[in-house]
Amino acid sequence: DEQKVTFIKDTVKPALSFSGFGGSKKNGWYNTAVKVNFTGKDELSGLDKISASVNGKTFLDKDYSSVNTKTNHYSFTISKSDIRELINDSGSYKIVVKGEDKAGNKKTISKIIHIDIVKPVVTLSGINKQFYKTNPTLHIRNNEKHYKDKGAFISVVIERDKKIISRVK
Repeated sequence: DEQKVTFIKDTVKPALSFSGFGGSKKNGWYNTAVKVNFTGKDELSGLDKISASVNGKTFLDKDYSSVNTKTNHYSFTISKSDIRELINDSGSYKIVVKGEDKAGNKKTISKIIHIDIVKPVVTLSGINKQFYKTNPTLHIRNNEKHYKDKGAFISVVIERDKKIISRVK
């Protein structure tokens, strides 16, 4: 009784790539929910597992062990409630995508995006009465966490008698 066994050697890792991000973006920052799009591909043995996480929280976990899948396009949305749950002081959100083919070859890709859904609060102080002997000083405070990271901008316009007398950006 002679038996014939055929096998294919696969040493190539699956191909993973980000194919775009959807959402409102300005100056490198998203200020709303973000849709993450990516592609997983393995032409030889096929995809076995695909997972995606944001700051350690799993958003996608697919198992193809019983299906022959060569290429798939994936997407998931980081909602505002997810953003609030995962919020951090830097506003950075690390997206990690992991893929494994049926031969056990693994690949990981990652991307950092910046999200800030918290509106800045601007407070004014220093002028609290109607008459002064000398020119008062107006203090403007912005609580925006990411001001230094180009996440928020303040322009100040000073008007007198409906004419602009000063502008600061």
